Amino acid sequence: MRMKKIILTIPIALLLFSPAFAGESSKWWGATPPASFMIYIVNPDLLAGWPAKLYPYEAQYIPEKYKTLPVLGSWHEGGGIPDKEVLVKYGIKKAFIINTLVHSEERFPELKKLGLDVYALKGVALDDYIVMFRELGRKLNAEKRGEELALYAETALKRSAEMAKDVKNKPRVYVAERKDGLTTSCNVDILDIVGGINAYKCSESVTRGFTQINFEQVVMMDPDVILIASPFFAENFKEEKKWHRLRAYKEERVYVVPFGPFGWMDKPAAMKFMAVQWLGCKLYPDKCTIDLEDETRKFVKLFLHLDLDESEIKSILYR
Repeated sequence: MRMKKIILTIPIALLLFSPAFAGESSKWWGATPPASFMIYIVNPDLLAGWPAKLYPYEAQYIPEKYKTLPVLGSWHEGGGIPDKEVLVKYGIKKAFIINTLVHSEERFPELKKLGLDVYALKGVALDDYIVMFRELGRKLNAEKRGEELALYAETALKRSAEMAKDVKNKPRVYVAERKDGLTTSCNVDILDIVGGINAYKCSESVTRGFTQINFEQVVMMDPDVILIASPFFAENFKEEKKWHRLRAYKEERVYVVPFGPFGWMDKPAAMKFMAVQWLGCKLYPDKCTIDLEDETRKFVKLFLHLDLDESEIKSILYR
């Protein structure tokens, strides 16, 4: 898909914080991919660089101005430390981290040793990201925009929950991940919001990450709905005849999660605010009051600074 012109949703006053008016030290390094994408969503002009090289499917939706930002390296607890020389080269003094705790900058002494001012926000549940839009907006000189993003996210969750209201028989949903569809997740928060039940019974000790299973387990689950969350598996599903034995396939309740501009159930987490509306409409079509094509267009324009045409929207929604 070709990229359309970029819609500037950042207030003109914020141009004062672009490299033409301010030093590189005014910019922020997102220490992990999710953190860098949140900076990009809230105020891309304050993004100092990417923690890793962008994948081709990511880069095609990012304008040249931001796509060519330097790769600064990434951080993770347990040993992932960026190259100090690279950070010094680009004058990076501020780091943003999405974390499992609230305001826990003291947990990152190794980053502080690099001379960085570390700002951390909690990012576990979708409600956390609503708070994050507002707080990060204030931190990145984009308070009005942060509020706009937060209000959209709140509305999206309310709409989705409303569709699931008074549903007596909640659908059991199997989420097929990776290339063969036989990897699934225990952390599918959008299911909870729309009243779906994870068909895979997760153990209490496994609440995050992916789990490998076999096809016989899927047969035993007999899910009402199958969500294909991997674009790679989506390409192979029709050729994998064994999946056609399942009731969900026979009842035409197999749905490919949209993938574009980024994975709707992947990163950045903000994509889930569109995913939850899409899923509500798939599970409860008789209760859906959303025009998914129009809503997708609004969402990518607001969150990702993109103006996509009708054919591009259709290619995202109807894989």
